[in-house]
Amino acid sequence: MRVCVSCVAFHSLESPTSTASTALTRPGGGSAHSSNSSRKTSNGSNFDRNRSSTLSSGMWLNPWPEPPYPEDEEERLIVLRELNIQDLGSSGKFNMYCEVAAKTMKCPISYVSIIEDEEQLLVANIGMAHTTLPRELSFCAHTICQPSVLVVLDTKNDERFRENPMVKGDKGAVKIRYYAGATIFSRNGHALGTVAVLDTKPRREADQEHIGMLQHLSFLASEKMTQSTIHEDSDSEFL
Repeated sequence: MRVCVSCVAFHSLESPTSTASTALTRPGGGSAHSSNSSRKTSNGSNFDRNRSSTLSSGMWLNPWPEPPYPEDEEERLIVLRELNIQDLGSSGKFNMYCEVAAKTMKCPISYVSIIEDEEQLLVANIGMAHTTLPRELSFCAHTICQPSVLVVLDTKNDERFRENPMVKGDKGAVKIRYYAGATIFSRNGHALGTVAVLDTKPRREADQEHIGMLQHLSFLASEKMTQSTIHEDSDSEFL
C-alpha cells in the first residue's frame, strides 16, 4: 500500500474554509511564532511567513490550527539552503532508516524528511505515493518545534490534527491516526527535518524503546545530512 496524501492535501488547500486564527503553544514549551510576520534574516534578506498560498492574505484560512514556527526559523532556512538536497533525495542513503523505523514500530508509512519554508520534502519513504507535502498540513511542522520526540497516539483526539485532511480522510484518502516523529538537527542545533512513522490505526501507549530507536535514527540522519552540506561549520558539533 502506498498512500497518496499529497493529492488530498493540495486539493484541500485549493478552497480553504475561513476560520479564526489559532494561537498555539509548542508542545516542548514556549510560545509559537505567529505567521503574520515579516522581518530581516541574519543575511539581510526579508523573510515572509505569509508566502504560502494559504497564508498569502495574512490570515489562517484552514479549519485546523496553524502549525508553529521554530524560534530560529530564519537561520534554519539558511542552513537548509546549504544542503545538497538533490543528492539527499537521489542517493538512497536514508532508505535503511525508513525500513528500520517501519519494521520496528510496525507502521505502514515511514519517512526521512526536510522541512522547507513552504513544503515538507520526503528524501526517503516507505508507503507514500508522493514526496512533497504542504507545510501547513505537516505533522512534522510541529515536531521541529520541540527537542523531544513527538508522539500522537490518536490524531482524532489531538486538537492540532483532528481537522487535518490527512486525519479526516478527505476525498477517500486513508485516515492517519498515529504519528511519531523525531527532529533531525544540524551540527549547530537547527532543525532540518524529521524521521517519522505513521499508521492508520491509533495506539494506546508509546513504547519507550521504539521512541528511543526513532531518536537514534534522527541522530544518524543528522550525520548523513551534514555530510551533504555545501559549506560546513567546522567549529560546530553534533547534538
